[in-house]
Amino acid sequence: EYLMVNTKLAEPNRNKFLPILSSCSLRVQGLLGELHQLINNFTELKASVDQRLKWAAGANPQLQELADTFSAQNSAHIENIRLTGVLVKSMRGICDSVLQYELLSTNTPDSQASDHEFFKILSLARESAGNVKESRNGERLGSEEV
Repeated sequence: EYLMVNTKLAEPNRNKFLPILSSCSLRVQGLLGELHQLINNFTELKASVDQRLKWAAGANPQLQELADTFSAQNSAHIENIRLTGVLVKSMRGICDSVLQYELLSTNTPDSQASDHEFFKILSLARESAGNVKESRNGERLGSEEV
């Protein structure tokens, strides 16, 4: 269903796409800084709350389970935020690579023909994958075939 046979890909308008991608990349960089600050704030708050829960658990041992649960859940939240940051950083790297490549490429008839050939190869690969999928009658493709 993801590999639609004989579908012509829409080529983005370079003059509109590159500035939008650049501004989004800069925005993501700002959000990445905020995400790191958020992780630092959560870590500091967690340390403070953990310390207070330890004091409370010393006076009331029944609170130890609550302190352990809080610590585990908060650690999981911080890890999720950290992993989101890694994902955002990877996505920004991809965007910056695309921008660098596109800004360095020339807009000549040869480069445009090369781009069209590349899209043609992608279309042929999609068509071939669709044909293989149909000929297999529901069997999954092996890792080498994909």
